[in-house]
Amino acid sequence: MSEKEIKSKLNPSLFWEFDFKKIDLKKNKPLIIERVVTRGELDEFLTILAYYGEKSIKEEVIKIRNLDKYTVNYFHLVFKIPKKQFLCYTKRQLD
Repeated sequence: MSEKEIKSKLNPSLFWEFDFKKIDLKKNKPLIIERVVTRGELDEFLTILAYYGEKSIKEEVIKIRNLDKYTVNYFHLVFKIPKKQFLCYTKRQLD
């Protein structure tokens, strides 16, 4: 899929503080993954999963500081990521 096709499947309101037309899918990969994972719909998630691949999604998801427990559990179970690898999980344990 082209960048234009990917962007057409993402809700621009997820990136409300940016000029959506200028967002680069490669340079802004962490931002895009975080926004879609934390605020997006399933179809948007499937779009970025197809574009970036499972490995990239896993690498970025563990760095997100504000995942809710349901999202952590989803990635833990579906993608077999140990909970202790999530920054948000280890940070929460320290609070």
